[in-house]
Amino acid sequence: MAASSSFDARLGYQLRRAQFAYRSALDRALAPVGLSSASYLALATLDMEPGLSSAALSRRCGVTAQAMNTVLRSLEAEGLVERTPHATHGRIREARLTEAGRAALRAAHAASKPVEQRLVGALPEELRAVVTASLKTCADALDA
Repeated sequence: MAASSSFDARLGYQLRRAQFAYRSALDRALAPVGLSSASYLALATLDMEPGLSSAALSRRCGVTAQAMNTVLRSLEAEGLVERTPHATHGRIREARLTEAGRAALRAAHAASKPVEQRLVGALPEELRAVVTASLKTCADALDA
């Protein structure tokens, strides 16, 4: 048996494990709604920032432009998102939620709530705000 390493004590490793576990649980919860975690993130981001281009949306969601284009094409084909030409930049298409997209987002929020509750419930109440703020600080430091 291999000797235990200190790698499992590294913040980045545990962050990656938590992110993977969260995404897997979220994908399972969203399956009955017909969405993936990637499509849910795209819908939620467009709800907060309507009119984003595919490139801007990919940056906000932390995926490649190609991956986001695939997600957007699927959401558009399902009638959840509509893309229209930008008013002054002819090649840029702005994405916005449709009414069906808003309904799907509401269903996804409801489906994801138990996952979020399990995530938050794993932490003592006095640490929840500290962990959230710490993760934001880490993300901001790496985004710089």
